[in-house]
Amino acid sequence: MEIELMDTRKTTPGWRLLEKYAVRVGGATNHRLSLGDMLLVKNNHVDAQQDKSRAQRMRTALRRIMKAKARKIGLEVEVRDLEELRAALEFKVPRIMLDNMNDRKVALAVEIVRRVAPETFIEVSGGVEMDRFKTLRKLGVNAVSMGSLTSQVRSVDISLRLESPISQNRYSARRYHRKHSSSGSAPSQTRLRPR
Repeated sequence: MEIELMDTRKTTPGWRLLEKYAVRVGGATNHRLSLGDMLLVKNNHVDAQQDKSRAQRMRTALRRIMKAKARKIGLEVEVRDLEELRAALEFKVPRIMLDNMNDRKVALAVEIVRRVAPETFIEVSGGVEMDRFKTLRKLGVNAVSMGSLTSQVRSVDISLRLESPISQNRYSARRYHRKHSSSGSAPSQTRLRPR
């Protein structure tokens, strides 16, 4: 099964468009550019509810969001455990994000989702490193999102030195110009030379 490698919104302030572009050029996929691209129900939305159990807080949060959702934009629900997952699946959400789950829990979650709602897009996020990628592919998830694609990038040291081929002495400059212009192939006054 193919698996998408996705970035997150965790980018350098002011550099989001450029960093997201770099992710695409590198062959990965962009998740969301802004909060307006897709609703993502996160643990804070769930924990803000007054219910006692996590599952009930998830149901309350999703009920409120479904009621208030005016625009037809995408919806993804972040779940931390199987209890929240089952509650989210009751609402037929199109995308589920399994957050900070180990491989055993991911396997159980994928099994539940594929049994209840086989078309649901399953994403894994939270502390995922590249060495886990093959395992997650075998488990049947659709995507893995990694904040490190933009937050832990090492920059390339690039520099350019400009040198004038002639000295600042006027006499030398005139002589240089006459010498090269008479041949009809006057070189540029400035040469670019890599360091």
